[in-house]
Amino acid sequence: MHYSDTGEHYQEEWTLNDCVVTTDSEGDIRLSGTFSYDEQIVVDTAERYEEQAAEHYDIEGEIVASSDPVAMRGTIGSVSVNTYDSLGSLSGETDTFEIDGLEFQIGSQYIAITLGDESLREADGETEIDFNGKLIGSAIEGYIEVTTEKTIRWPDTEDCPIEGVVRIESDGDAELRLGDDTGSTRVAEIWVDGQAIETYSSCDELAFFFGGGSGGAL
Repeated sequence: MHYSDTGEHYQEEWTLNDCVVTTDSEGDIRLSGTFSYDEQIVVDTAERYEEQAAEHYDIEGEIVASSDPVAMRGTIGSVSVNTYDSLGSLSGETDTFEIDGLEFQIGSQYIAITLGDESLREADGETEIDFNGKLIGSAIEGYIEVTTEKTIRWPDTEDCPIEGVVRIESDGDAELRLGDDTGSTRVAEIWVDGQAIETYSSCDELAFFFGGGSGGAL
């Protein structure tokens, strides 16, 4: 492992040469390749702080017992921005993540994310969320594309988002409509091929999507 740290620029790189690790699901796995992380402060003033980072994976190997292949390749980039008011208090925060291509393989199981990005903005007591991506997987024998057709808005004072539309497309299409975009008093509705098939009256019923949190905790 090699690293350097100047205070404004941090870098590390791991090189694996036939490293054997034990996992609960697959037993011993032998890995070779590299992992690197690069983090740099690009703006640091009284009004704005901006930091960029990137993780890069290029690792392959095999499950020792079966010789089935294992691989992880791709890059994840991120940008974090904090803004401050004239008194030096935090007035806004934005975190953006971008995946040009990230793929995993364990034996015959394969999953990849392409053209993925996510933006999380917090300001004035409210969180706004946008994301976009294409998921390819052997388990679904194809792909799905997920986008926010309308930005998700979630005030810190509310248990649920007050508006937003998430669209999922493959052979057909589905939408998760939130808050005001349900056109009803429900907190969320799921529509498939133009018809509502599920409705939700509280965010507790949507724990699979919101992680059981509130106030912008996706």
